[in-house]
Amino acid sequence: MLLNFLGIGSAFFPQLKNTSAYYETEDTLYLFDCGETVFDEILKRKLIEKKYIKVFITHTHCDHVGSLGSLLSYCYYVQDKKIVEVIHPTDYLKKFLEIVGIGDELYNYSYSLNNNEIKVEAVVVPHVSDMISYGYLISIKGKKVFYSGDCARVPEEILEKYLSGEIDELYLDISSKKTSHAAHIVDLEEMIPVDKRKNVYCMHLDKDYREVIREKQFGTIEI
Repeated sequence: MLLNFLGIGSAFFPQLKNTSAYYETEDTLYLFDCGETVFDEILKRKLIEKKYIKVFITHTHCDHVGSLGSLLSYCYYVQDKKIVEVIHPTDYLKKFLEIVGIGDELYNYSYSLNNNEIKVEAVVVPHVSDMISYGYLISIKGKKVFYSGDCARVPEEILEKYLSGEIDELYLDISSKKTSHAAHIVDLEEMIPVDKRKNVYCMHLDKDYREVIREKQFGTIEI
């Protein structure tokens, strides 16, 4: 696994904490989503002490953005005006931060990121009808991984690249059952051959059924 996790639970299963992944270097924390439980986990693990923090947001549901304001405020007011970089492909997230009282002096805002350590490309994914959601294709040290955020199905181009070996790992949000509101992936077994499953890591769980996931030979995440 190239990514580490602060939580792997869905909005309605906080026992596993809100789903959030990260990659760290000596001085930088690259964080993917910042839901309601994430800020507390960053404090507990002392990841807040990194000199630079860069946060990628997939969409603005509370379990993905709920403690972003607290993170930005803490870094600015407690850590001597340390500025966090927030990355999102549109201006939409700025409106959210304004509503929750976070002035633009507390953070830098970027639409993408590509530096010597990491390259991150946004990919539009289907989730819910009233909100645009993004997954992220992440390149690290010659490896590529895809972090879905929340999506109802894996984008065809991402699936093809994984099956052909161009993408090394998939981190996918899944649902334990099919519902009329298909906002998360429910057909992984139909899409991924058995010999390709070990590097497909299941996240955003609506209950803790990791034993079943392992029996189906998909990857599970410990937190």
